[in-house]
Amino acid sequence: MKRIRGLVVGMVLGAIVAMVAGFVQSDRTINQGHHVYYGAPLAVALMVGVLLWFNRLFGSRFAGIGVLISWLLVTWQLATTTSGGDLVITPSTNAHIYLIACSLCLGIASSLPAMRQVGKQAPDLPPTAFGISE
Repeated sequence: MKRIRGLVVGMVLGAIVAMVAGFVQSDRTINQGHHVYYGAPLAVALMVGVLLWFNRLFGSRFAGIGVLISWLLVTWQLATTTSGGDLVITPSTNAHIYLIACSLCLGIASSLPAMRQVGKQAPDLPPTAFGISE
């Protein structure tokens, strides 16, 4: 039951974070006359961080898979043209970098084993060599 709860929570909260990341990926600033596109790496780091945090929080990969599925659905929706002709994810180099990097990084991060929380680790045992203690 905990895995299903993690999947649902991952999908709901992952959709919210994916919506934010879809808008953040196009951020840029001007520094000494040069455009600095910082939005795509920030959005990728945000999505991967949320995925790994949910995996660790629920102790299962199902929460991360929920984040991955919701990112795919939200990104697909943001990349389609609305009736007014608006796009959130425009066909630009920055958007292509975001799509490729996020799909690769989320795919890799969702397949990693879930890390244990610090409070839920196995107790420390005295050092032994092949089951022989001192």
